[in-house]
Formats: sequence, structure tokens, C-alpha cells
Amino acid sequence: MVSNKRKRIIIDSNMTISELSLIFLENKYNKISYNTYGNYQDRLKIINEYLGNIKLKDFKKERIEDFEKYLNNERKWNYTFKPSKVTINEIKNVLNQLLKAAIKWKLFDKNYTCIVKEKISEDERINLNKLQNQINDFQKIRITNSLDKIWNRKR
Repeated sequence: MVSNKRKRIIIDSNMTISELSLIFLENKYNKISYNTYGNYQDRLKIINEYLGNIKLKDFKKERIEDFEKYLNNERKWNYTFKPSKVTINEIKNVLNQLLKAAIKWKLFDKNYTCIVKEKISEDERINLNKLQNQINDFQKIRITNSLDKIWNRKR
């Protein structure tokens, strides 16, 4: 089980990787810098494009290899045909940290097999949606602050 400062969240095997990443971000919130938090958000967004809808019970180690192929060959990147190896390594590093946290929280075993069976209540699912909204708001603020800094430099 994973505890949250606001409320204890009980995770079931039907929880998705995307929901797990929200808890991961919440757990990192006061432990890392503002910019690093934003980088985690950006990397997790890419991870969740491919893995986000996968339920914990359906996650297999082979999905990691499929994800790496997706990053290298299939994903559409904004301005380049292929991302740098540094970018791909950063994304893989965040995925690795997410999976290690899931092992630490006793959601996965060392082979990334789900070991959680409990059911999540509707109130807790609503809290996860609120957490998603808070993270989205935080990201909007981060973008606005970045644009303000850029605008003020040009003056």
C-alpha cells in the first residue's frame, strides 16, 4: 500500500500505470526541485502515451522492451525525426524509477508482476482524479512562469 499525505490510497490490480505515475509524482513533490519535477512530468507524459492505459495486473517485463522500440522507431517527436540518446535515456530512467517505486511499495515483485489484489474505493478513485487535476494545474503554472521569465528577459 502507498500512503499519501492527504489520504491513504489503496491500490488494486486494476489501477493503471498512469494512475501509478500520479502517485509517484505526488511522492516526489517535496523531495525534488521545481524544475526536476517539471522534467518528471514531461517524461511521464511520454511514458503514459504508451504504457499509461495498462493495468498493473497486465503489465509484463516485455512491455519495457516494446516501449524502448516505440521510443526509437514509432513515436512522433515534435521537431526531430529521432530524439537524442540522452532524451531516451532520461525517459527510461524515469520509467525505471517508477517501477522501482512500485516494487518498494509492494505493488510489483522484482519481475514486474503485480502482487496487489485489493479493491480501490470510489472515493479514492475520485481523489486520484483530483490529484491529476492538481498536477495539470501545476504544469500550467510552470509553463506560465517559464513564459514570464522569457518575456522579462527580452525587455
